[in-house]
Amino acid sequence: MIRRTLHVLGGGDAVVTSLRVKKGRKHLEVGFANGDTYQYLAEYLRTQTTSADAVGHSESQKKLVFGKKNVTIENIWQVGNYAVTIEFSDGHKTGIYGWDYLHDLGVNKYSRMRAYIKQLRAEKKFRVPQAASKPYPSILSKVKDKMRKSPGEVPSGPLAS
Repeated sequence: MIRRTLHVLGGGDAVVTSLRVKKGRKHLEVGFANGDTYQYLAEYLRTQTTSADAVGHSESQKKLVFGKKNVTIENIWQVGNYAVTIEFSDGHKTGIYGWDYLHDLGVNKYSRMRAYIKQLRAEKKFRVPQAASKPYPSILSKVKDKMRKSPGEVPSGPLAS
């Protein structure tokens, strides 16, 4: 278990007082100075990254991060007195999660996750990484068609005609 107790400057609700990676590195627990504590799935944090490769430099450049359900948290680094950077098992480590942003992610966790799943469905993407498509689907369908047309014969090759 990775455990960090942070001594931070500033005030207000969004001051982080503790970070704990839990449950097989798939959850991050964040405690705030106001007493709030939130548990975040690693997948949720990874898909809500603030890094430029996902967010871009404008709304039109924003990319949907998908297939991250099995991602885990590998390491956490404090950035000054205002944020952390999280390294994930997929190699991503360029997003900065400021205290205000982490608090917002906690407060709005369920609505953000519902919106994310809705966007996945709209773009026909998945939370779980998908295996590569079956090799040569057009060849397989041709062989199946050939076998249906002449069930007693064995084709002499994948493209037997």
